[in-house]
Amino acid sequence: MIPRRPGISKRGHPKVYFADRYRDQPLARFGLLASSRDKDLPSFGVDNGYQATKKVHGPWYGDDKRSAASCRHLREAVTEFGAQGLELDSVLPAWGTDVVRDAGKWSDSNARKYKKSTPHRAAACPSRSFGL
Repeated sequence: MIPRRPGISKRGHPKVYFADRYRDQPLARFGLLASSRDKDLPSFGVDNGYQATKKVHGPWYGDDKRSAASCRHLREAVTEFGAQGLELDSVLPAWGTDVVRDAGKWSDSNARKYKKSTPHRAAACPSRSFGL
């Protein structure tokens, strides 16, 4: 859900913009695309966690605007992983604070970090030769 900010007119709200732009194109697909690594988006009403975004793919993309699950309502987000292979006419990017400019350089210090794991070692397989 996109929160309405003070000072933004209703006309300038993304839901109004996309509804106006695609009014005569019922098959157009547009939706909220969120960064999976941003940890601040939930505080803005955009749940970008795995559990929230894993279930929205099929109906989110395929349903028309009469369906509550349709991407056209801009209620639920998919992440860059959920959008792979989908063709959208437009997206509303929800990129929060995961990548920011800090002292003239790009920083991802606010992003969720991937857990580092120990690489799996291949099981040692003894070399065997078979004689005939």
